[in-house]
Amino acid sequence: MTDQSNEDNELKEEQKFFTAIKTAIDHEVDAKTISLAKSNQPYDKAKIKAQCEKTFFSQIQHEWEKIAEKLSPFFLQLKHDHPDLLNKMQEGVPSSVEKLTESIKNCKKLSDFNKLSPTSKLTAEEIKELNRTGRKWFREHAFDKALSYFLFLITCDPNNVENWLAKGMAEQNLTNYDDALISYSTVLNLAPDYALCYLQIIECLIHKKQWEAAQQCYSAFVENTKPEEYRHDAFLTSKVKNIELFLNASLKKRH
Repeated sequence: MTDQSNEDNELKEEQKFFTAIKTAIDHEVDAKTISLAKSNQPYDKAKIKAQCEKTFFSQIQHEWEKIAEKLSPFFLQLKHDHPDLLNKMQEGVPSSVEKLTESIKNCKKLSDFNKLSPTSKLTAEEIKELNRTGRKWFREHAFDKALSYFLFLITCDPNNVENWLAKGMAEQNLTNYDDALISYSTVLNLAPDYALCYLQIIECLIHKKQWEAAQQCYSAFVENTKPEEYRHDAFLTSKVKNIELFLNASLKKRH
C-alpha cells in the first residue's frame, strides 16, 4: 500500500471518528431543544450545546477512568516486571483527571486521541514481550498476574482472539466463571469455529453445574468445529473425551 493510500485511509478514519462525535452531541442537543420547545420553555441553543459537549467529554473521561482502575494491577505488576516499559508508557500521559479532560477536548485528529493512551507508546515487539510475560505467569500458575497482563493486551488489540482466550482461561483458573464465559463469548464472536474455546465454555458450565447448557454447548461444538483440524492434537482430543465422559455420566444421574 502506498503512503498516499495510507494517508487517505487515515483521513477517512478521522472523518468517521469526529463525525460520530459530532452526531452524538448534535443528537443530544436536538433532543433537549425539542423537549424545551414542546413545553414552551425558553432556551439558549449555544448554552445547551456547550452543556452537551461537557457531558459527552466527561463521559469519555469517566470511561477512561474505569479502564485505568481495572488496569491498575497491571501497572503495579509492570513496575516489578518491566519498569522501563512502564516509564515509557507514562511519558506524555496527562497526570490528572482535569488534564485528561482538557487534553481530550483539545484533540483535533484521531491520532491525538490515540496518543493519550499508554498503549500508543509501545512497539509491536514490546507488546509481544508483554504477551510472553503474561503467558509466563500463566504457566507458573500465577493466574491473577497473568490476568492483569491479558486485560491490558485486549485494550491494545480488542480483536485478538488469543488474548481473549488467555484472559478467559486465567479467569477460569481463578474460578471467576461468569467473567470467563464473557471472555469466551467474545472469542466465538470473533472466531465461531474455535474448538478449544467451546471446550473451555463447557468446563465452566460444568463447574457451575449448568448441565443442560453444557450439553447444548457440546452440541454446538460438534456442529461448528471441524474434528479433522484437532484430531491429531493430543491435548484437545483428551479434553473432548473427558468432557464426553462427564456429560454422559451426568445425563445418567439426571435420568
